[in-house]
Amino acid sequence: MRRPSSTVIVVVGDDAGAVVSGLDALHNVRAAPRGERAPAEHTAHAAHTAATYYVVLSPEEMPPTRRHWWLGVLSGAAPSRVVPARPSTAVVADALGRLSVGRWWPADLEGWLRGLPRVVPDRAGPRI
Repeated sequence: MRRPSSTVIVVVGDDAGAVVSGLDALHNVRAAPRGERAPAEHTAHAAHTAATYYVVLSPEEMPPTRRHWWLGVLSGAAPSRVVPARPSTAVVADALGRLSVGRWWPADLEGWLRGLPRVVPDRAGPRI
């Protein structure tokens, strides 16, 4: 028997709770705001996924370190899996409908994670 597979969308930002709650009304979307479940429940749910997409709300308003993490480090590892968006349920719902398929994390994920402490902050992310 195959395990059920789904895409887990992680919505981050100051307004994430309100946006995620609004997504629960969408067809085929199960919204799980962070504060409503224990971390172990989120981990168990994520274990059944084939892919994770990150929707970053208002990255321009984030402190530099958080913005660097989402749009530099993670986006550099998997550019199609990090999507900036305005903090609106309608905007995020629209973004969910346009998510592109992309490669999963680097082939050597453990090596990538071990190397993160040696990454110069302004050099992480996609090369332009």
